[in-house]
Amino acid sequence: MKLDVLLYEAGLLTLIAAVVIMGMSLKKLTMIVREKKSIWLLPVFAAAVLAVSLVSHVYANFSVLPKLSADINGLSQALMSGDTQKLDMIKASAASLKSVLVFLKALSFTCFLLASAMLLAGTSIYLRWISK
Repeated sequence: MKLDVLLYEAGLLTLIAAVVIMGMSLKKLTMIVREKKSIWLLPVFAAAVLAVSLVSHVYANFSVLPKLSADINGLSQALMSGDTQKLDMIKASAASLKSVLVFLKALSFTCFLLASAMLLAGTSIYLRWISK
């Protein structure tokens, strides 16, 4: 496995932990300003959404990419042997794996956007409360 993939996943795990700690801190801070609303749940939900992003990244790198790599190797072997039926089958498999990878990438970016929006909402609500 490449080092950059492991660094990304370790960084995302660290971010998830930081967001959970932010949620716990926000819970304590809302008790200090005597607000009964549960805005501390926004960072916790954001951490859950980031966990979905992490799972999609792990699935893509440990399941889908090795299959795509095997298809690429099979494609070169099919080209060498001239087997057109096998070549078409491998091309179809590689195309479906590429579409799965695009979906997982879009899911990951959407999760980051959603988590960022939740964190921004929770932070801005809290800042509005303490500025009264």
